[in-house]
Amino acid sequence: MRQFFKPLTVEEAVKMKKDNPGALYLGGGCWINNGGRDGRGESLISLEALKLKACEEKDGTYALGAGLTFQELADWKDCCPPLKEALMFMTSRNLRNQATLGGDLAVGPEKSCLLPLLLALNAELETGEGQSMALEEYFKQYPKEGQGPLILNVRFSPEKGRAGVRQIRKSAGGLVVLSAAVWLDGSPEAPKAARVFVSGTAEGIQRLKEAEEALSSGGSFSEEDLEKAVARTVNMEGDLKGSKEYKSYVCGVAVCDCVRSCREALK
Repeated sequence: MRQFFKPLTVEEAVKMKKDNPGALYLGGGCWINNGGRDGRGESLISLEALKLKACEEKDGTYALGAGLTFQELADWKDCCPPLKEALMFMTSRNLRNQATLGGDLAVGPEKSCLLPLLLALNAELETGEGQSMALEEYFKQYPKEGQGPLILNVRFSPEKGRAGVRQIRKSAGGLVVLSAAVWLDGSPEAPKAARVFVSGTAEGIQRLKEAEEALSSGGSFSEEDLEKAVARTVNMEGDLKGSKEYKSYVCGVAVCDCVRSCREALK
Protein backbone atom coordinates (compact mmCIF):
# COMPACT_ATOMS: atom_id res chain seq x y z
CA MET A 1 0.00 0.00 0.00
CA ARG A 2 1.40 3.38 -1.02
CA GLN A 3 -1.39 5.80 -0.06
CA PHE A 4 -4.04 5.85 2.65
CA PHE A 5 -6.76 8.51 2.52
CA LYS A 6 -9.11 9.44 5.38
CA PRO A 7 -11.97 11.60 4.04
CA LEU A 8 -14.29 13.29 6.50
CA THR A 9 -17.26 13.63 4.13
CA VAL A 10 -18.87 11.65 1.32
CA GLU A 11 -17.93 14.42 -1.12
CA GLU A 12 -14.26 14.14 -0.13
CA ALA A 13 -14.34 10.37 -0.54
CA VAL A 14 -15.85 10.59 -4.03
CA LYS A 15 -13.28 13.21 -5.08
CA MET A 16 -10.39 11.12 -3.77
CA LYS A 17 -11.63 8.16 -5.80
CA LYS A 18 -11.94 10.35 -8.90
CA ASP A 19 -8.40 11.66 -8.42
CA ASN A 20 -7.08 8.14 -7.77
CA PRO A 21 -9.06 5.78 -10.07
CA GLY A 22 -7.18 2.69 -8.92
CA ALA A 23 -7.93 3.30 -5.24
CA LEU A 24 -10.28 1.03 -3.30
CA TYR A 25 -12.81 2.05 -0.65
CA LEU A 26 -11.97 0.49 2.72
CA GLY A 27 -14.80 -0.45 5.09
CA GLY A 28 -14.10 -3.33 7.44
CA GLY A 29 -11.22 -4.67 5.36
CA CYS A 30 -12.56 -8.23 5.28
CA TRP A 31 -11.59 -8.75 1.63
CA ILE A 32 -8.91 -6.10 1.12
CA ASN A 33 -6.88 -7.62 3.97
CA ASN A 34 -7.36 -11.15 2.65
CA GLY A 35 -3.99 -12.46 1.48
CA GLY A 36 -5.62 -14.51 -1.30
CA ARG A 37 -7.40 -11.56 -2.85
CA ASP A 38 -6.38 -10.55 -6.39
CA GLY A 39 -7.81 -7.03 -6.45
CA ARG A 40 -5.79 -5.36 -3.69
CA GLY A 41 -5.13 -1.70 -4.54
CA GLU A 42 -2.06 0.37 -3.84
CA SER A 43 -4.27 3.20 -2.55
CA LEU A 44 -7.06 2.89 0.00
CA ILE A 45 -9.82 5.33 0.96
CA SER A 46 -11.04 4.77 4.52
CA LEU A 47 -14.79 5.14 5.07
CA GLU A 48 -14.57 5.03 8.88
CA ALA A 49 -15.29 8.75 9.43
CA LEU A 50 -18.39 8.69 7.20
CA LYS A 51 -20.43 6.67 9.74
CA LEU A 52 -22.51 4.82 7.14
CA LYS A 53 -24.51 3.05 9.86
CA ALA A 54 -28.18 3.81 9.09
CA CYS A 55 -30.42 0.94 10.21
CA GLU A 56 -34.09 1.77 9.77
CA GLU A 57 -37.38 0.06 8.99
CA LYS A 58 -40.34 2.21 8.00
CA ASP A 59 -43.62 1.02 6.45
CA GLY A 60 -42.04 -2.31 5.52
CA THR A 61 -39.01 -0.78 3.77
CA TYR A 62 -35.46 -1.22 5.10
CA ALA A 63 -32.81 1.48 4.74
CA LEU A 64 -29.43 0.01 5.69
CA GLY A 65 -26.12 1.85 5.73
CA ALA A 66 -23.29 0.32 3.72
CA GLY A 67 -20.98 0.54 6.73
CA LEU A 68 -23.04 -1.82 8.88
CA THR A 69 -21.22 -5.03 9.74
CA PHE A 70 -22.81 -8.43 9.26
CA GLN A 71 -22.96 -8.91 13.02
CA GLU A 72 -24.61 -5.52 13.61
CA LEU A 73 -27.27 -6.46 11.06
CA ALA A 74 -27.75 -9.95 12.50
CA ASP A 75 -28.21 -8.47 16.00
CA TRP A 76 -30.71 -5.85 14.81
CA LYS A 77 -34.10 -6.63 16.34
CA ASP A 78 -35.97 -5.91 13.09
CA CYS A 79 -33.72 -8.02 10.84
CA CYS A 80 -35.97 -10.18 8.64
CA PRO A 81 -35.38 -13.99 8.77
CA PRO A 82 -34.02 -14.48 5.22
CA LEU A 83 -31.53 -11.62 5.63
CA LYS A 84 -30.34 -13.03 8.96
CA GLU A 85 -29.98 -16.48 7.38
CA ALA A 86 -27.88 -15.04 4.54
CA LEU A 87 -25.71 -13.11 7.00
CA MET A 88 -24.99 -16.36 8.83
CA PHE A 89 -23.57 -17.87 5.63
CA MET A 90 -20.42 -16.14 6.90
CA THR A 91 -19.86 -18.67 9.67
CA SER A 92 -17.06 -16.90 11.59
CA ARG A 93 -18.28 -14.32 14.11
CA ASN A 94 -14.90 -12.59 13.87
CA LEU A 95 -15.43 -12.09 10.14
CA ARG A 96 -19.05 -11.00 10.68
CA ASN A 97 -17.74 -8.28 13.00
CA GLN A 98 -15.47 -7.11 10.19
CA ALA A 99 -17.42 -7.64 6.94
CA THR A 100 -19.71 -4.76 5.90
CA LEU A 101 -22.83 -4.65 3.78
CA GLY A 102 -21.26 -2.33 1.20
CA GLY A 103 -18.05 -4.33 1.05
CA ASP A 104 -19.95 -7.57 0.47
CA LEU A 105 -21.65 -6.04 -2.57
CA ALA A 106 -18.54 -4.28 -3.88
CA VAL A 107 -16.47 -7.47 -3.79
CA GLY A 108 -18.62 -8.94 -6.56
CA PRO A 109 -20.81 -12.00 -7.11
CA GLU A 110 -18.14 -14.67 -6.67
CA LYS A 111 -17.66 -13.94 -2.95
CA SER A 112 -20.81 -12.09 -1.87
CA CYS A 113 -23.04 -13.73 0.76
CA LEU A 114 -25.95 -11.32 0.36
CA LEU A 115 -26.09 -10.53 -3.36
CA PRO A 116 -28.54 -13.24 -4.54
CA LEU A 117 -31.02 -12.37 -1.75
CA LEU A 118 -30.82 -8.61 -2.28
CA LEU A 119 -31.28 -9.08 -6.03
CA ALA A 120 -34.30 -11.30 -5.41
CA LEU A 121 -35.71 -8.58 -3.13
CA ASN A 122 -35.20 -5.99 -5.91
CA ALA A 123 -32.94 -3.86 -3.72
CA GLU A 124 -31.92 -0.33 -4.66
CA LEU A 125 -28.67 1.48 -3.90
CA GLU A 126 -27.98 5.07 -2.95
CA THR A 127 -24.51 6.08 -4.13
CA GLY A 128 -22.07 8.79 -3.14
CA GLU A 129 -22.68 10.52 -6.47
CA GLY A 130 -26.32 11.09 -5.49
CA GLN A 131 -27.70 8.35 -7.72
CA SER A 132 -30.41 5.85 -6.85
CA MET A 133 -30.17 2.69 -8.92
CA ALA A 134 -31.41 -0.89 -8.86
CA LEU A 135 -28.83 -3.37 -7.58
CA GLU A 136 -29.34 -5.48 -10.71
CA GLU A 137 -28.49 -2.47 -12.89
CA TYR A 138 -25.44 -1.69 -10.73
CA PHE A 139 -23.90 -5.07 -11.52
CA LYS A 140 -24.67 -4.77 -15.21
CA GLN A 141 -22.77 -1.47 -15.30
CA TYR A 142 -19.97 -2.48 -12.91
CA PRO A 143 -19.40 -6.24 -13.20
CA LYS A 144 -15.89 -6.27 -11.68
CA GLU A 145 -15.05 -5.70 -8.03
CA GLY A 146 -13.99 -2.20 -7.06
CA GLN A 147 -15.33 -0.62 -10.26
CA GLY A 148 -18.58 0.84 -8.96
CA PRO A 149 -19.34 4.12 -7.19
CA LEU A 150 -19.36 4.47 -3.42
CA ILE A 151 -22.42 2.72 -1.93
CA LEU A 152 -24.06 4.69 0.91
CA ASN A 153 -27.31 2.84 1.60
CA VAL A 154 -29.26 -0.22 0.48
CA ARG A 155 -33.07 -0.14 0.39
CA PHE A 156 -35.54 -3.01 -0.05
CA SER A 157 -38.96 -4.18 1.13
CA PRO A 158 -38.87 -7.70 2.61
CA GLU A 159 -42.55 -7.57 3.58
CA LYS A 160 -43.71 -7.38 -0.07
CA GLY A 161 -43.85 -11.09 -0.81
CA ARG A 162 -41.55 -13.60 0.88
CA ALA A 163 -37.97 -14.68 0.23
CA GLY A 164 -35.90 -17.81 0.86
CA VAL A 165 -32.13 -18.36 0.68
CA ARG A 166 -29.82 -21.38 0.56
CA GLN A 167 -26.09 -21.90 0.28
CA ILE A 168 -24.35 -25.11 -0.82
CA ARG A 169 -20.81 -25.83 0.41
CA LYS A 170 -18.42 -28.69 -0.22
CA SER A 171 -18.31 -29.18 3.56
CA ALA A 172 -19.34 -27.27 6.69
CA GLY A 173 -16.36 -24.91 6.51
CA GLY A 174 -15.38 -25.60 2.92
CA LEU A 175 -15.67 -23.85 -0.41
CA VAL A 176 -19.00 -22.33 -1.39
CA VAL A 177 -20.42 -24.10 -4.45
CA LEU A 178 -23.36 -21.74 -4.96
CA SER A 179 -25.94 -19.56 -3.26
CA ALA A 180 -29.59 -19.29 -4.33
CA ALA A 181 -32.40 -16.90 -3.47
CA VAL A 182 -36.08 -16.92 -4.44
CA TRP A 183 -38.75 -14.25 -3.89
CA LEU A 184 -42.45 -15.03 -4.35
CA ASP A 185 -45.54 -12.83 -4.11
CA GLY A 186 -49.15 -14.03 -4.07
CA SER A 187 -50.72 -17.20 -2.76
CA PRO A 188 -48.44 -20.08 -1.68
CA GLU A 189 -49.62 -22.45 -4.41
CA ALA A 190 -50.15 -19.90 -7.21
CA PRO A 191 -47.66 -17.02 -6.92
CA LYS A 192 -48.33 -14.05 -9.16
CA ALA A 193 -44.67 -12.98 -9.34
CA ALA A 194 -41.28 -14.59 -8.79
CA ARG A 195 -37.59 -13.66 -8.84
CA VAL A 196 -34.82 -16.31 -8.80
CA PHE A 197 -31.07 -15.59 -8.60
CA VAL A 198 -28.11 -17.95 -8.25
CA SER A 199 -24.43 -17.16 -7.65
CA GLY A 200 -21.52 -19.47 -8.42
CA THR A 201 -22.47 -19.88 -12.09
CA ALA A 202 -20.25 -19.38 -15.12
CA GLU A 203 -21.79 -15.90 -15.39
CA GLY A 204 -20.98 -15.07 -11.78
CA ILE A 205 -24.59 -14.48 -10.85
CA GLN A 206 -27.52 -15.51 -13.01
CA ARG A 207 -31.22 -14.73 -13.05
CA LEU A 208 -33.23 -17.85 -13.87
CA LYS A 209 -36.14 -16.49 -15.87
CA GLU A 210 -37.45 -19.88 -16.99
CA ALA A 211 -37.80 -20.88 -13.34
CA GLU A 212 -39.53 -17.55 -12.61
CA GLU A 213 -42.02 -18.18 -15.41
CA ALA A 214 -42.71 -21.69 -14.14
CA LEU A 215 -43.37 -20.38 -10.63
CA SER A 216 -45.61 -17.47 -11.64
CA SER A 217 -47.49 -19.02 -14.59
CA GLY A 218 -50.48 -19.95 -12.45
CA GLY A 219 -50.36 -23.58 -13.56
CA SER A 220 -49.46 -26.56 -11.43
CA PHE A 221 -45.88 -27.84 -11.38
CA SER A 222 -43.94 -30.33 -9.33
CA GLU A 223 -40.61 -29.83 -7.60
CA GLU A 224 -39.15 -32.28 -10.11
CA ASP A 225 -40.33 -30.04 -12.97
CA LEU A 226 -38.80 -27.00 -11.28
CA GLU A 227 -35.49 -28.78 -10.66
CA LYS A 228 -35.33 -29.72 -14.35
CA ALA A 229 -36.17 -26.15 -15.42
CA VAL A 230 -33.33 -24.85 -13.25
CA ALA A 231 -30.85 -27.47 -14.52
CA ARG A 232 -31.74 -26.59 -18.14
CA THR A 233 -31.17 -22.86 -17.76
CA VAL A 234 -28.40 -22.43 -15.18
CA ASN A 235 -24.99 -21.96 -16.77
CA MET A 236 -22.49 -23.96 -14.72
CA GLU A 237 -18.88 -24.92 -15.32
CA GLY A 238 -17.03 -27.85 -13.79
CA ASP A 239 -14.16 -26.99 -11.42
CA LEU A 240 -12.67 -28.15 -8.12
CA LYS A 241 -16.02 -27.46 -6.44
CA GLY A 242 -17.76 -30.08 -8.58
CA SER A 243 -18.70 -31.14 -12.08
CA LYS A 244 -21.09 -29.15 -14.25
CA GLU A 245 -23.74 -31.87 -13.80
CA TYR A 246 -23.37 -31.92 -10.01
CA LYS A 247 -23.57 -28.15 -9.68
CA SER A 248 -26.62 -27.97 -11.96
CA TYR A 249 -28.34 -30.66 -9.90
CA VAL A 250 -27.66 -29.09 -6.47
CA CYS A 251 -28.71 -25.73 -7.89
CA GLY A 252 -32.15 -27.19 -8.66
CA VAL A 253 -32.34 -28.66 -5.15
CA ALA A 254 -31.35 -25.33 -3.57
CA VAL A 255 -33.94 -23.39 -5.57
CA CYS A 256 -36.67 -25.87 -4.58
CA ASP A 257 -35.66 -25.49 -0.92
CA CYS A 258 -35.99 -21.71 -1.28
CA VAL A 259 -39.44 -22.09 -2.84
CA ARG A 260 -40.58 -24.24 0.09
CA SER A 261 -39.42 -21.56 2.53
CA CYS A 262 -41.31 -18.87 0.58
CA ARG A 263 -44.49 -20.92 0.49
CA GLU A 264 -44.36 -21.58 4.24
CA ALA A 265 -43.89 -17.87 4.91
CA LEU A 266 -46.80 -16.93 2.62
CA LYS A 267 -49.28 -19.20 4.46
